[in-house]
Amino acid sequence: MNLVMTEDGNCVELQATAERHAFPRSRLLEMMDCAEAGIHRLHDLQKGAIAAGGRTSLWQVPERISAGTFRAGTNHPGRCP
Repeated sequence: MNLVMTEDGNCVELQATAERHAFPRSRLLEMMDCAEAGIHRLHDLQKGAIAAGGRTSLWQVPERISAGTFRAGTNHPGRCP
């Protein structure tokens, strides 16, 4: 699934494919919630990097981020922040 959102949570683009097995609407909403959490985290990291004048890496996350596991319609395991 591809999801592009604005900082205030509005969807710009959504693309999802079930590939081998269809999935219910509830799974789509779960995946969108997971993606939205990641997008908000990226926005926060980008703001921090800009505020630091580019002297920090977006990938140097100070705290450990725990992740939950979900399975997409194809049964491939995925990670959710």
